[in-house]
Amino acid sequence: MLAGTNFAGTAFTFYGAANMHLTGFRLDGFSNGVAFVEYATRCKASDLDVQRSEAAGIKVNLASYIELERVLVREGMTNGVQFDQSQAFIHGCVVWSNRGSALRFGNTVVVDVTNSVLEAFGPGSYCYESPTNVILRADYNDLVISATAQVASINGIEYPSLPQWVKATLQDRYSLNTDPLFHDPANGDFHLRSLAGRYQPDVGWTNDVLHPDLPDFSPLIDMGNPRSAWSNEPNPRGNRRNVGLHGNTVLASMSNTNRW
Repeated sequence: MLAGTNFAGTAFTFYGAANMHLTGFRLDGFSNGVAFVEYATRCKASDLDVQRSEAAGIKVNLASYIELERVLVREGMTNGVQFDQSQAFIHGCVVWSNRGSALRFGNTVVVDVTNSVLEAFGPGSYCYESPTNVILRADYNDLVISATAQVASINGIEYPSLPQWVKATLQDRYSLNTDPLFHDPANGDFHLRSLAGRYQPDVGWTNDVLHPDLPDFSPLIDMGNPRSAWSNEPNPRGNRRNVGLHGNTVLASMSNTNRW
């Protein structure tokens, strides 16, 4: 779905909704791609590509038990995902190349984040940002920061790097801070580099080739939460899910099981 001159508001609004599931859309140029508001509860969004939003790609306000799974939020004008007075679960998502912070929290927020990639770029941008305290349970993620962005700013305290964040909060103890080696994120391809096998949209399965300046495999392969399901990933696989959008799916990049 592409926003037009006659309509560029929120593409999908779940107002007080319960037990709804939105899946399989590309939402381009709307104010918000999806909004869960006014006591929406037990709703889920999965397999979405939300891009170039004017405000937050995903908005969660006065909502509970909201689940985001395999949701890509990219190239937005402000923050990737915005939470206020809500409870949510984020797993296997990628929030990438937005102009604000990846995840921004307001008051009275409880959020779980795992197996996800959060990217922040430039001064004043963070993977996690909140002007107040927040209940955040986060681990087995990749927190990517560049160009003076920082890992987090919570209640006025900034955490420039992953070690500082972990030491102060005990969150993201098994998370990474590294280039995920996506194949072509600028053109929407967030599959992980792999010499053993990588799916390429509109082409099919291919193998990345040796490069003197790149590792043979993305560091996110087989680095997900060991308690997460992984059995949908194709062989060769490492019996542990990949971090990112395609973990525990048939399109997951293949593992280097002979050497790891």
